[in-house]
Amino acid sequence: MKITESEFRELLEKTKVPVVADFYADWCGPCRAFGPTFEAAGKRMAPEFAFCKINIDEATALCQEVDVRVVPTIMVFRENRKIAEHEGGFASEKDLEKFIRTTISNK
Repeated sequence: MKITESEFRELLEKTKVPVVADFYADWCGPCRAFGPTFEAAGKRMAPEFAFCKINIDEATALCQEVDVRVVPTIMVFRENRKIAEHEGGFASEKDLEKFIRTTISNK
């Protein structure tokens, strides 16, 4: 699920489904707490969505490009463009799924 900046760019270009990205840092406590929730949602919602995790310390150019200001930040991309973002994690897998599905249905 963890991918590099170049793998992320390739995923956006090639995938036909929306991409949900978790921008995180290894040193971030809230990121570590949210990680299992994100991973569980990714397994359950595939193949309808592509989930990935991007370490901000290893993808600085990408983080500047998409304007990551805090971690964790969850972003949803469709057709190679960002359509939504949420700063911070979610309390539950259900809350994360609601954010994603609401985003997709409104765009």
